[in-house]
Amino acid sequence: MDLNKNEYTIELPKFFEDKLNLALVGIILLAIILRIIYININQAVWWDEAVYLLEAKHYLFNSIDTGWWAGKGVTLPIMLYALFKITGGVNLIAARLMEILFSAGTLFFTYLIAKKFFGKEIAFFSVAFLSVIWMDIFYSVKILSDIPSVFFIVLSFWLLMKDDLIKKYPLILSGILLIFAGMLRSNAWLMFFPFLVYIIWLDKKKLKWFLIGIVIAALIYMSLNLALYGNPIYEPLQFFTANVGGGNFDILYYFVSLIPIFTAPVVILFIISLIYNWKKKKSLFMVIAVFLLIFILSLAKVSDYRYIYYIFPFFCILASLGMSNLTNKIKLSKYFFVIGILIFAVVAFLQISFANEQLVNRGYSYYEIRTASEWIKANSPTDALIMSMSQPQVTFYSERATIQFPKTEQEFIGNITKEKPDYAIVSAYEEHPDYVNKLVNGTLVNVTILGGYNFHGTQQVSTILLKFNY
Repeated sequence: MDLNKNEYTIELPKFFEDKLNLALVGIILLAIILRIIYININQAVWWDEAVYLLEAKHYLFNSIDTGWWAGKGVTLPIMLYALFKITGGVNLIAARLMEILFSAGTLFFTYLIAKKFFGKEIAFFSVAFLSVIWMDIFYSVKILSDIPSVFFIVLSFWLLMKDDLIKKYPLILSGILLIFAGMLRSNAWLMFFPFLVYIIWLDKKKLKWFLIGIVIAALIYMSLNLALYGNPIYEPLQFFTANVGGGNFDILYYFVSLIPIFTAPVVILFIISLIYNWKKKKSLFMVIAVFLLIFILSLAKVSDYRYIYYIFPFFCILASLGMSNLTNKIKLSKYFFVIGILIFAVVAFLQISFANEQLVNRGYSYYEIRTASEWIKANSPTDALIMSMSQPQVTFYSERATIQFPKTEQEFIGNITKEKPDYAIVSAYEEHPDYVNKLVNGTLVNVTILGGYNFHGTQQVSTILLKFNY
């Protein structure tokens, strides 16, 4: 791939003369097609999706937004609002397509990063391995902040490392995009530490302009928080307060999770890369990025696979480098591409099979809540009040105000007297206080069961719709 003097544009005719570049385009197109196949498999939005969507819907129509939580950040709802303005209303297919395009963008910039460091062939297999990770396939058809946030982290790092000379505007933009990634999902800011290691280790002169970009974006974000909430750090404070310290310090959690996420062949190649490249600065930076993020998350007692999403590109680059080390060691380097394709075929089969299983099995998750909520929307006045533990989904689908069940029976009775909710939705998807069993049985207050909804394809009831009688 030839870049012009500013390295911002690609000369397409020359680009496509290289068969490896054609293969790269093929991999990215196949990744997009693979994700589009599943674009409509989810029959209802999940909790986190609904939080973002109901707020975007609120911006669009001034609709009810009970269930909104500031810890999610307004950035993705604003992006969705802009998208829905273009599409003429709430369009879940368009929102999922946006996620898929961000996923494809991550693949492209991962290629550019790996190519700059290690060459085209390693860059190609880095993208190949990354393109089939089951988690990325699974979450690319959900409307969440993870995939867009990872895209901006990878783009930020590419801008940081792309030039050997000091160019202030790309470096300032790199810092801005790092902050923007955290505006989408606050834990992205943990990548500041690996970025800082990279700069100090490989090019200290870039630090000044990078930090200027961070300061500019941080001041804008803090001003936004101050205007919305009266607190300059309100959103990240909400996020970290809710998510940090919820588990135990268990650094093995993430290491054990590497095989389920990447498959055994890719993890083995990663380990080989550690053995052969731990003294080399460029590869060692990526090793530090992987281990430092895992250590910080373990120290913060956070246990969720999605929190290490940001290491996926670096992990796949190192695994591809390990494959090169392996073929060199066994004196089969001239067959590197063939061996790589064979390993990729095995990995792709394992990853896509698991992704398909997860997507198919969970395609109807929360569908019963959607059905009950839409019934209320069609059969109640706009000022109806609903009680449900699935607050954001119920609000999104019913377009009615929703409150959660109080913790205690005494609080519930007081709430019934004061708020007088019209309906309740009880489901197996969320945990409920013990007294809710008495509510469903009709022994707590006077209610009428309007309907029961079964898990998809079964005779087992998952969701019950109740009407309060006063």
